[in-house]
Amino acid sequence: MGLAEHTDPGFIISLIQDMDGGLQILTHQGQWINVHIPPNAILIQLGDQLEVLTNGKYKSHIHRVLVGKYKARRISIGTLHGPSIDKLVAPALEFVDDTHPLAYHGMTYSDALEANNRYEIEVQSCIEQLRIPSL
Repeated sequence: MGLAEHTDPGFIISLIQDMDGGLQILTHQGQWINVHIPPNAILIQLGDQLEVLTNGKYKSHIHRVLVGKYKARRISIGTLHGPSIDKLVAPALEFVDDTHPLAYHGMTYSDALEANNRYEIEVQSCIEQLRIPSL
């Protein structure tokens, strides 16, 4: 296992690799699928703060990285793109109504990054701390 299953902080995450293979995303049915990244392409994934901002309409993808079966060295560059470090990220009013009640607490991006650094990378990063329990 190159990197255990997890989600990433930020709004979007961009990933560039020098070869295809290794990245897997968990489907809604609980199956791991391989992600094909064509040569010279940039993969864009959604991050935790985008999930919070959209009140869960857009989900931060659970993913992992496998390295065992790949014999060649691989170079991957991932970058997190988030708001200003002191910006409070909370569900936007456009995503909250009677059928879509408030589902997340707000948190500054700095606090979210700090919360992620308190733990080893785990599924859902700190996003579980932001979810409001369903009634």
